Amino acid sequence: QLLDNPDVLDQYEKFVISRADHYYQCSHEYTTLDLSNNTVWIPQGEAYGGVTDRHLIVSRANILDTLDIFPTLFQQRDEQLQDWIAVGTPESILKRVWTSKGLNVRRMKRVMFTCA
Repeated sequence: QLLDNPDVLDQYEKFVISRADHYYQCSHEYTTLDLSNNTVWIPQGEAYGGVTDRHLIVSRANILDTLDIFPTLFQQRDEQLQDWIAVGTPESILKRVWTSKGLNVRRMKRVMFTCA
């Protein structure tokens, strides 16, 4: 929707990006999370050596940086990109990309579970 209507960014201050198969049994207090200082909130757990993109809360100012991953990868010199890939997990690569963009990851209590 962001590509079809870039004005959607001006309509919201916070964005919650999540999986369609997450079930929320507890109250999700995303409106109380502090998003200053380029902070991105993700749930505790499922780090796999990096950060998860299965659920995140991010400010308008940082939404595109959190979602726009591949250009950062492709801008790396070949040797550096190979080092990033050698780390092994998508989560570890995502952590390096977000770190290179100056994003600060904080973890919140998990309030969801995955259902199939």
